Amino acid sequence: MLRFPRRYPLVLLVILIPFSLLLYTYFGQLSTWGFDNGRPVPITSPGSPIGSANNTLEPEMAEVSGDSEIILVSAFYPLSKSKHSSNDYAQWLSRFLAKVKTPIYFYCPPDLKPMIRSLRGNAGPITIDTRYATTFDIPPLDNRELAYKKMHRYDREKLIHSPELYSVWTAKAFFLAEALRQLGISQNSDKPNPEVKYAFWTDAGSFRENHAYSSWPSLSHIEETFSSLSSKVKIFFPISRLPNPSISLWSPSLGPVDVSFSEGSFFGGSPSSVFWFEKTYYSYHDYWLSQHVFVGKDQTLFNALFLMYPDNFVTVFHSDPSAPMRTFTPSTLDPAAISQDEARKLLGDCGDTWFYYQFFLATSLDREMMNEMWAKQWNWDILKIWRVEWWRGRSECRLTRPLSMKGALRSGLQLYIEAIILKLYLNLHLVTGGIHDNDISTIFISVAFFNIPPLDAKKNFSTTFYASVVVVSFGGALHTGWLEKTLDGV
Repeated sequence: MLRFPRRYPLVLLVILIPFSLLLYTYFGQLSTWGFDNGRPVPITSPGSPIGSANNTLEPEMAEVSGDSEIILVSAFYPLSKSKHSSNDYAQWLSRFLAKVKTPIYFYCPPDLKPMIRSLRGNAGPITIDTRYATTFDIPPLDNRELAYKKMHRYDREKLIHSPELYSVWTAKAFFLAEALRQLGISQNSDKPNPEVKYAFWTDAGSFRENHAYSSWPSLSHIEETFSSLSSKVKIFFPISRLPNPSISLWSPSLGPVDVSFSEGSFFGGSPSSVFWFEKTYYSYHDYWLSQHVFVGKDQTLFNALFLMYPDNFVTVFHSDPSAPMRTFTPSTLDPAAISQDEARKLLGDCGDTWFYYQFFLATSLDREMMNEMWAKQWNWDILKIWRVEWWRGRSECRLTRPLSMKGALRSGLQLYIEAIILKLYLNLHLVTGGIHDNDISTIFISVAFFNIPPLDAKKNFSTTFYASVVVVSFGGALHTGWLEKTLDGV
């Protein structure tokens, strides 16, 4: 007869596990995901004047010209210490400015204006704004340099970051909105500029490889992407991967979300959405900075806004395990646990997956040309057997579908829960002997599919038994609709 250790009373576990799940569902942070209530931070912040400075601008382009209804906003402020060489930046800038024909609004120090003008050449319209000698000169960071230097002391990555770098990251939201204001588009204007439908920030160094993108991004693809959102505010924001569902424990009082999630290389939307984003970003930035919370890394603030306002964001990411166009099945369906090597295979060989959004937003012609370029590069790299998986053929880069941020978070949570349930279910069967001969192959396939290390039935019986109680709890939760209610809150 089996006897369980008295320190683990079975009855107590059976009662407490479902009860804790119930409490967490109705009172935990997860139940408030996706709702605009309970925010401790005001959306308006008197501490930082957001708006145009009194400096005068002599634009090279009085208004957006050409047949594009999109404007790209970017900037280049060299850092005193950088992990990239000046030659790297020159090549990246050239691939952006000399190849993309879409109108560009560009910020830089006055001494760099001739270089930017030369790199742009006749590729397309450009406005070069030299009003700000440094990024600490923008209104949201006025008199903040000392605070940023103090903040640097509690950066967990302070050895590779600097206050100067923080200011460049923080300036993005202002630069994007300020470009619209300089083009005559006001947040309170009843008659917005009809020629500017969408504005997007793009990092000046984000085009790191040779590319075929010309009329980029595609207007029709952008409008199709935004059509998946029903909210009034619509911001496109690529992500690198989904976070672990433990992020559901987060609340705004904890400060920015320091996990791998957002990218920050490219984002934007309609003028009204851009102004909302600027206002919201600096409101939380100022509040957390006043509480001596680290706000130097823009991606951590972006992550927080995703969790607080998931209805306002639409996204795309290459490592989506549930992407309809995937042809590779990873060893785990948990989006937060997929390795980089496996993530690269989900939608084909698309170059650096961080910049997959460039392919996603391109015209169909440009995408075809990019696949041809990647195929030629693959054939060349095949000779360098230490750099490429030569034993497999190249898989063509494929287009996936856009996801609302809310839908992406729901999908990630659901896949994570399914992976846990299967892992515990398999271990329960291995221990109780509830496995038929014809089930053995299926279980081994499932174990490999989910990367599940099976437990030793003799050594880990009690551990596995109590783990199986969680399976029963999840089963009851599914039966009573607990999971559906939880996901409805995400």
